[in-house]
Amino acid sequence: MKKLYVFGSVLTDTFNKDSGVDLIVAFEDIPVENYADNYFDFKFSLQDIFKRPIDLLEKQAIKNPYFRQSVNQKR
Repeated sequence: MKKLYVFGSVLTDTFNKDSGVDLIVAFEDIPVENYADNYFDFKFSLQDIFKRPIDLLEKQAIKNPYFRQSVNQKR
């Protein structure tokens, strides 16, 4: 993993015991055949640590420019 950013309700007063955690990850370059295992192992490890749902987005997968701008302003 190169970078990890948090965004969404976890950064606001609306975050509560039932909220999930929204994260954006930028992974190091890894072979394509290892990507899914790496992604899901990381996501499930975070869920075990935080004891709540994790919404994990890969930074390069965010194609919508408006969503990308919104996330970049609030991370």
